[in-house]
Amino acid sequence: MDQLLELDAVTSLSEPLCKRYEGMTFDGNFFYLTLPEESKVCKFSRDFIFLHSFEVNRPYFAICYDSIEHCFWASEERLRHTIFRLDCDMEEWGEVQIRKCCAVSSGICGLSFHCQNETIIVAYENCTIELTREGEMVQVLQRSEKDENLGVLFVPPFLILVQRCRQKQFLKIFCREELIRCLCIPDCYKVKALIFCPCCGIERKKLVLFILVWDSCSCPCILKCVLDFCGKEICDCNFSCCCEREDCRCSIIESVAKSECALAHILNAEGEKLQKAVELADNICELLEVNRSVQRTITKVTFLEQVLYAKLETAANSVDKCEEK
Repeated sequence: MDQLLELDAVTSLSEPLCKRYEGMTFDGNFFYLTLPEESKVCKFSRDFIFLHSFEVNRPYFAICYDSIEHCFWASEERLRHTIFRLDCDMEEWGEVQIRKCCAVSSGICGLSFHCQNETIIVAYENCTIELTREGEMVQVLQRSEKDENLGVLFVPPFLILVQRCRQKQFLKIFCREELIRCLCIPDCYKVKALIFCPCCGIERKKLVLFILVWDSCSCPCILKCVLDFCGKEICDCNFSCCCEREDCRCSIIESVAKSECALAHILNAEGEKLQKAVELADNICELLEVNRSVQRTITKVTFLEQVLYAKLETAANSVDKCEEK
């Protein structure tokens, strides 16, 4: 009997975040989920608090983060031989044509970055290949005649594939072409993407995975699991942890401060509006209408304050985790 994948946590992305996300990546500080049906990439904190959405030029599908050049690589579902390079604001820098590719039967279903070789791992339904940043094929990592690839992750020295076989989904982990673990994913989930998250306090012989799935109601969820590799160590290049990225927390706090300053100006303007209305209004109806307008603005400001508070909590929690280490 196949071993079942044990889940440490399940995070549901409820309304208004319940959307058809397809790809996911992590830059050491934030999660990024692609939303091709709206041509957006959504940015989340480590605790999956929504932070921002980028309007993008294409319906990007698979995505990965290049930890060496600090950029992103993304694909479009209908294009089999093209990947796009994006900056940190999700603006396109250019595109790469995949040359000398083996015969493929589908569009790109997954992307990952090989930090040791500084190459890009591209998964199709029937094979997985390694490319240079210029699009030259380095090698074919895996071929599959029966099993269908759904996603890929390369965490040197491990190649991790999600495959579908006879309506079942499996997480398969290879080390130098040898299959070392095969775990069955619960039937109630449909896997879309997976990423590795280097976490403070987790020893380097354990792998922390986050898996983007749709549940039986087609609602997006994030599965977290921690895998032990019985003494096999993960290469150091995988660990650009939050503890080494203090500048990111400073950016969050700075953005909150700027937002608070803007909200203070808005509230001051609303107060002046009320004062002017009292001076100029000819009847009670005009005063009530101005009051309703001010009340609507204050309600919106209150919602924004809750979002800003959540951002500050995220920054504070990340500091606590690093101190625990």
